[in-house]
Amino acid sequence: MTMEAPVKMITLRSSDERNFVIEETLITYENENIVIPLTTIAGSILAKVIEYFNKHAEVATSDEDKKIWDVQFLNFDFGTNTQMFLDVYQAAEFLNIKGLMDLISNEMSKWMTGKQLEDIRQAFNLTDKEFQMTPEEQEEISRRLEILRRRRNVGAIE
Repeated sequence: MTMEAPVKMITLRSSDERNFVIEETLITYENENIVIPLTTIAGSILAKVIEYFNKHAEVATSDEDKKIWDVQFLNFDFGTNTQMFLDVYQAAEFLNIKGLMDLISNEMSKWMTGKQLEDIRQAFNLTDKEFQMTPEEQEEISRRLEILRRRRNVGAIE
């Protein structure tokens, strides 16, 4: 009978001082008792990221089941929850979680397809100063958004 080594745990500390303990296998690090302060990531956002970590770390879960789970994981309206999407994306980017970054980018792209430039501006809470574009640039973006909307309507883009 072989003794299994104890599972090493890592503590992630969010900006609002919430601790999240996860298995070391989810993050590669060399110390035994680690607390990583994530001062820019709120606990509610870190909880979403860890939920994603845990599901995608499950060996027994098939890729198809993970794709189905991903759809349910982000089953909230981007237009009314823009900040949550952006915060989860920022956390995924900070922690270098490419799969989660891709998932969120895809959802944001789906939401933006067919939207007017002003709708996107409002969703991202962009002010005139942050959103300075020439009329030609605005027209080009509107034209590209329209092309994406048309392609989506004929099923060319999923």
